[in-house]
Amino acid sequence: MQISRNIFFAVFISMMLALLLSFLPEINRTEPRIYNQPAFQTVNTLTKQNLVDFIADQDIHYPIERVNWENQNLLVDLGIPEMTPLDNHKVIEDLYSVIELAYARVHNVREVHIRVLIEHNNKKNLLIALSAHRNQVKQDWPFRPSVADMKDFLEKQFHVYYGALWQQKF
Repeated sequence: MQISRNIFFAVFISMMLALLLSFLPEINRTEPRIYNQPAFQTVNTLTKQNLVDFIADQDIHYPIERVNWENQNLLVDLGIPEMTPLDNHKVIEDLYSVIELAYARVHNVREVHIRVLIEHNNKKNLLIALSAHRNQVKQDWPFRPSVADMKDFLEKQFHVYYGALWQQKF
């Protein structure tokens, strides 16, 4: 009898405690709840936290060697290994893809600087470089021209510098 009475009081007190706790309002917190953000969301603002995801989504032919994100400036270095066949169309497509994604998919990239480096005689040489500023973009995105039109678009809209190897090969 004593045991059943103790069990009854323990269950009764537990139920009353649970009932009282259910009436308490949710505690409002002033800090943002980062843990409630969905894991698989599209990137609309580029940050250091989502930079890897942003770059990994790119459909780029040549390997990415370095990416830097500072003060709304995106710096990307693409590297071409020495024995890799060089295709100027793929290089232009890679430049265009990075520019398109930096200015069409996200809104906080102010400047983009891209260098394509080629390994030649165990040294990295500049093949082509591009500097772009958001104010220079006069194109509505998405826009996917042919490779020849991509080259013309990049040359008209942005600062493109061709290295000595580019001028020799193409």
